Amino acid sequence: MKDLGYAHLKVKTDEKVEEDGDKVRGFFASKFKDEPLVHHHTDDVGLVFSYPKVQYAVVEGEPIISGFEKGKKPVQKMVDCADVLTLGSSEYEVESWSLDVGKAEIGETREQHYYRFITPWLALNSENYEKYKSMDDWKEKKELLNSILTGNILSMCKGFNRVVDREIYVHTHLEDQVVNFKGVKMIGFTGKVKVNFKLPDFIGLGKSVSRGYGKLIERSRSED
Repeated sequence: MKDLGYAHLKVKTDEKVEEDGDKVRGFFASKFKDEPLVHHHTDDVGLVFSYPKVQYAVVEGEPIISGFEKGKKPVQKMVDCADVLTLGSSEYEVESWSLDVGKAEIGETREQHYYRFITPWLALNSENYEKYKSMDDWKEKKELLNSILTGNILSMCKGFNRVVDREIYVHTHLEDQVVNFKGVKMIGFTGKVKVNFKLPDFIGLGKSVSRGYGKLIERSRSED
């Protein structure tokens, strides 16, 4: 098991932020145009499709920007960059910036680790959405979601150039919900995850992790 460097920046504002991670992403992307990892674009290739090293979310009304590995430094530069957050048509006065920088373990383990999604996990693409909707048996649906989540973990590891040598076993207890993503209604999932893999807090899995979807934090086993 290896370490993954991280920087988590929490922004406390005068009111709870009602907008989503996409609006937060847009705000910082406009301020740090010379940092490709911040907005996931480059001049030569355009949109970058690799796993995002800088991710944005709003959790319980508080914006959180997370940088992993090469994404650490851009996030550290954001501290005190503005007195007001302009998110769409809303403005929020910044009361404080809280930065946490460190290293977290990542990799397969012999023991199980327990997590929960604090933002909806967008698991389904157009192909597996139809497959999911056609299933009547909840056990089949659960096995499909477990398989997709395993693939998400492997894709994330690939983005950090980490090799997984041991088979990953995922167990989930999830509830679905409707998510309004860019004006399109999609199915998202929240709930609990158990897996023989160590994951850093606030890491995103699945679709649109840069916009705050699929964020996990570790939970205690007693929550089962």
